[in-house]
Amino acid sequence: TTTADFDLPAETGGLEGVVTMGGQPVTNAHVSAYLSSEEGSTSSYAQTNSDGSYVINSVPAGEVRVSVYIRDSSGGGGRQHSETAQIVAGSVTRLDFDLPLPTFVSGYLSGLKEGEMGYIGLLPGEIKLGPLTKEKVQEYLGMLAGQAEMNPDGTFRMENVEPGTYTVVGVAADPNASSPEDALINARIVTDVIEVREGEEISVELSIR
Repeated sequence: TTTADFDLPAETGGLEGVVTMGGQPVTNAHVSAYLSSEEGSTSSYAQTNSDGSYVINSVPAGEVRVSVYIRDSSGGGGRQHSETAQIVAGSVTRLDFDLPLPTFVSGYLSGLKEGEMGYIGLLPGEIKLGPLTKEKVQEYLGMLAGQAEMNPDGTFRMENVEPGTYTVVGVAADPNASSPEDALINARIVTDVIEVREGEEISVELSIR
């Protein structure tokens, strides 16, 4: 990352950059900057322009997690990539994202009970999920590399998944839970580990028992 002088309010800085995929600009990607501290947490957002550029003003100074979310063409899920950036008060930090060409993860989730909703998430690496607490749920949500809603026939498909090793998480949750965290804490979950290679489509079948 690089920094440059800019006229910004005290204790805040700016963030700018370009989002590309395979060297080509990505339009309408969602870019967010998240800072957590003892005083609380703050988030700032921007959408990329037709040339892939984005600008976020008035980002609190400090180390922030910057995430890029690209929605699938189907609208049922998307791809997320996160990095950290150091924001300097009164300056603009540049952070560019050049993502690999898209790969796809598709499959089938079975075993849902009547009234449950099915969701699919991708966590980077091989992860063994233990008992879920609110803190663990928030940690995992922040790690998500991709997500998708299940279709009525049990199928799902995620586009724009980066190459690598992932833990696929199938979730059967109560749609009437008081919060997303509560829904996940009380959900029934199944996992599988997959290896994703650039330009390929990976198929996985999950069954919740």
